[in-house]
Amino acid sequence: MTKIDEIAKKAKQAYWERVKFLDKKHVVEALCQAGLDEACEGFWVYYVREDLEFYSPRFREALGFDIDTFPDSPESWKKYMLPADKRIAIKLFGDMLKGKGDYRQVVHYERGRGDLVKLLCEASIVEYEDGVPSVVIGLHMYYKD
Repeated sequence: MTKIDEIAKKAKQAYWERVKFLDKKHVVEALCQAGLDEACEGFWVYYVREDLEFYSPRFREALGFDIDTFPDSPESWKKYMLPADKRIAIKLFGDMLKGKGDYRQVVHYERGRGDLVKLLCEASIVEYEDGVPSVVIGLHMYYKD
């Protein structure tokens, strides 16, 4: 099991043990308190039906942004991910939501200071409602070739 797989397992466990019943805007805070933000270069929680996404402080920090320049919105990551990676990410994420396995991809983001950062992103569905994916948690780790 790789480090990111171990962290993903911890995220799923923390979600079910600590945060499932919290108000959506408090889930990231609770996962941070569970140690998830220190275990990786940040994470995000996506609510599929509502199209809501919340980012951890460390994820924004890894990208060199604050909440004003990288707000809690699915549009934020799309703005800064390189276009070629974004096309692949959208396809792979859609495949995951259709039950074709977890999402895993090396992606390039343009950071707030203008340089590029390469991250391994992994996401898993952690909750279903009526058999349909409803909550996804994604993790990031710095990636070197």
